[in-house]
Amino acid sequence: MKHRLGEQQEKDVCLLQEDNEDCFLALAMTDGAYVTINSSSKTASEVHLLSCANPDQPLKLVQPRTANLEYFVSHSQGQLYILTNANGAANYQLMTAPLHTPCSAHWRPLVPEQLGTAVEDLEVYASHAVLYERQQGRPAVSVLNLLAQASKAAESQQHAAGVFQDSPAALTSKQQQTAHVAVEECNAVPTSQCQQHELEQKKQHQQQQQAGATTAERPQAAQQPQLTTLSFPSWALSIQPGANPDHHTRTVRLHVASPVHPQHVYDYHLDTGQLQLLGAEQLHGHDPEQYVCQVQYVKAADGTQVPLTVLHKKGMPLNGSHPALLTVYGAYGISLETGFEPERLVLLDRGWVIALAHVRGGGELGRRWHAAGRSLHKMNSLTDLEACLDHLLQQGYSRKGLVGVQAASAGGLLVGALLNRRPHDLLAAILRVPFVDFLTSMTQPELPLTVHEYGEWGDPADPAVLQQMRELCPYQNIKTAEYPPVLATCSATDPRVPVWGPAKWVAKSRQHQIGPSPILLLSSSDTGHYAHEADLLENSALEYAFLIDAFQKKHHINAK
Repeated sequence: MKHRLGEQQEKDVCLLQEDNEDCFLALAMTDGAYVTINSSSKTASEVHLLSCANPDQPLKLVQPRTANLEYFVSHSQGQLYILTNANGAANYQLMTAPLHTPCSAHWRPLVPEQLGTAVEDLEVYASHAVLYERQQGRPAVSVLNLLAQASKAAESQQHAAGVFQDSPAALTSKQQQTAHVAVEECNAVPTSQCQQHELEQKKQHQQQQQAGATTAERPQAAQQPQLTTLSFPSWALSIQPGANPDHHTRTVRLHVASPVHPQHVYDYHLDTGQLQLLGAEQLHGHDPEQYVCQVQYVKAADGTQVPLTVLHKKGMPLNGSHPALLTVYGAYGISLETGFEPERLVLLDRGWVIALAHVRGGGELGRRWHAAGRSLHKMNSLTDLEACLDHLLQQGYSRKGLVGVQAASAGGLLVGALLNRRPHDLLAAILRVPFVDFLTSMTQPELPLTVHEYGEWGDPADPAVLQQMRELCPYQNIKTAEYPPVLATCSATDPRVPVWGPAKWVAKSRQHQIGPSPILLLSSSDTGHYAHEADLLENSALEYAFLIDAFQKKHHINAK
């Protein structure tokens, strides 16, 4: 809705109404010239532009929604910069198009998809574009000088024109008219032609794949953009953009950390290429050099190498005597965060091992990694988690019965399933607003988010999808067993995970518990899906106290 300040709300105008149940609408500002109205499902995008200078003008559609085409739009100085998976670029490429001809028929590659690199986000400024990436799974930042790129493109066009014709004046009058008509036709490509262009692009990509070439493997064009990849300390496992609201900025603020290194603040100077350290968070008595933090690779059941971030006190003997906490998420293409959380020191300084499992379904290794752990491939996420658990046991980090597991929301599905499969191998489980009754949720399309979620979990109308949901669903597969201590949370105001899901799961788990360990449910009436920021440390204290208590009781029993 468009509301003019000072006018009655009854005069508001509907700009766009999205009737597709699997799509969400979101607004974003570009360089101050346009607002983007983004209509997105899990697998396709459609973007409209609203002029800030002339908000009464009709919306400008960039590209009509096309199956499996995702794109995100930024604007600067009359050019659109489009982050997209077009032409099979699963890990995204950066393309550009003129504002007056925005449809995909006019998209031109600026930064092609690179082998081993996944683009996660894009910020466009007046002179530069900043790409936030994953290179071989590690966070990275690359910068493109747009002014230099535009100058090279102009030189290339002039050279091409010079090869074809020494001077524009050499064109005959008829040739000039023909050229003028061609430009007009190009600037008014109808939607149907855009769609036809998409089909041609897809057909060309399929032919290239059949010929044994992929986007990343194709020879690069002669004129390649000069990307500058910033050099950070080798320990940097988390790189986040700071507040960079000025489109004409000359510096870009960045926050860098690791699981054992507190946040470092950098400014990157666009004009000079200097990366300047401004300062770092100081934590009294904390020395990152007293800890080990490694990214290891674990062989999954099908041979896939799964990243596992492991941290512990330096010098700790790997003799299997230590408790461990294994954390997982693995959904929606979201990477499990590897930044600094000071509350983890409570466990690390007590001799715990902490491991972060970057299983398929997450985004650590790009969009293909996500695709390999969603819908009909969701079982890969669970078997990856099991492989990470086995790795901790086999390498002497811990032993059976001493590994706690932790997850939130969609990650709770994996922890719930692991509890059903291997309850005796676990010390305890913590599940924050877990998606543990997902079969019931996904078979009720009348729920607010169900249809939208088909792109992630699959449509149960497909018998193969329904069968896998039954096999994975934690609630459906609870069995009579001796379960470890469990702490689950839920909220009556959670719009994503209905409160009855965790409540039903806890009740049924208690019915089938034959051991002495408690299965607890901590409910809230007002926190929603995410805890209040003011409560985060208190929640962590409760969870870690629960884990430490479980370990002490286990240790006491074993000592008898």
